[in-house]
Amino acid sequence: MFANPSHHVPLQPLSSNPAQDVDPFQSLYDALSNLTLDVTPSSATLDNGSRANSSHVPDTPAGVDSSRPSDIPVNLIFPSGDNVIFAHSSFFKHPCGADLPTPAAVRSEAARLFEQGYLPVAATSRLVPFPSLGLLVKYGADVSTTEAKCLLLLRRLLSSSVPVPEVFGWRRDGDERFIYMELPDGMTLEERWAWMREAERKLVYEELRGMVNEWRRLRQGGREIVGSIDNSPVRDGVFTSSQGTMKLPPAGPFADVAKFHSYFVATAVAISECRQGGAETGRVDYKPHHLLPNEVPIAFTHGALHPRNVIVSRGPNPHIVSIIGWDQAGWYPAYWELCKARMESSAHGDAIGWDERYVLGVLDLDRFEQKNQGWNYGALCQYWDYFVGLMR
Repeated sequence: MFANPSHHVPLQPLSSNPAQDVDPFQSLYDALSNLTLDVTPSSATLDNGSRANSSHVPDTPAGVDSSRPSDIPVNLIFPSGDNVIFAHSSFFKHPCGADLPTPAAVRSEAARLFEQGYLPVAATSRLVPFPSLGLLVKYGADVSTTEAKCLLLLRRLLSSSVPVPEVFGWRRDGDERFIYMELPDGMTLEERWAWMREAERKLVYEELRGMVNEWRRLRQGGREIVGSIDNSPVRDGVFTSSQGTMKLPPAGPFADVAKFHSYFVATAVAISECRQGGAETGRVDYKPHHLLPNEVPIAFTHGALHPRNVIVSRGPNPHIVSIIGWDQAGWYPAYWELCKARMESSAHGDAIGWDERYVLGVLDLDRFEQKNQGWNYGALCQYWDYFVGLMR
């Protein structure tokens, strides 16, 4: 997956002056003590007095224990602050006893990899591997600690069924944020696909299908919203990469699906009108509409489901070792994962026929099609494509 550098820059502690850092590798936050978990059966009463609804949960895939509660309510308290180090994480148990590299060291290593052609020419965020440390650092101006919090949540609630990198900490330096996480040992499914037998492809496909169903079992432990995992605005690329010079309201969080749809449609129209008129700013009016179904469940969504974000083992009989790329994840209408997966295939290439042959099966939205006022994914995707097209 990543380059194996012949050397790496010398590592330094975060600061030689303790006064400059609030948390230079001290036990400020322990992942277990700072995360609280409330897992109750699906019949548990929610904060708004309603009952958790299990009718929207996809069919249980093979290999998943159906005796477990069908819903997993989420009620987590995340560490706050721009500089958080998990001193009890596995990184600090490494035999070499190294510290996390400083932002300067990460940038230096990124520059070296860029010169050797291992990193893209232009990117709003970069992934910098340190193989000798089993460390991967994601950094950039568009990197958000919300992604790190999402990884914390998944490892806390779904560690046995959805593998994701362990988070060692995060840091802010100027306008850039750095997320320190575990380096997955494998290669992307996109890279390996051509060398896989059909039987191996089927096994990985079924494995991924089960994982998607698992994270879609997550339910908010109180009043449901459309937003990021830490109740901040959604960070989906549909919104963050479309507005350009326009000044738009934050994308949520939204109290319900209807308000999210109003923002989605109004934003698309405002961007389109702005571009046609050549104006530098746009106005978003929240007007009612009837093109997208509002009575749909809210589901936890990856937001960039694509073979480049699925890491598989290198040896024979490959299996999924990690799911990465959670920067757009959050709570969205149940159909959003499907629409975004199709968009990802279009934007990043689909040489393996992922969209046509596999996406629908992996996401398995048959129940959505049957239970939501006669809507089917074909018509819904056409409406979705239309509004997203207005933003492009």
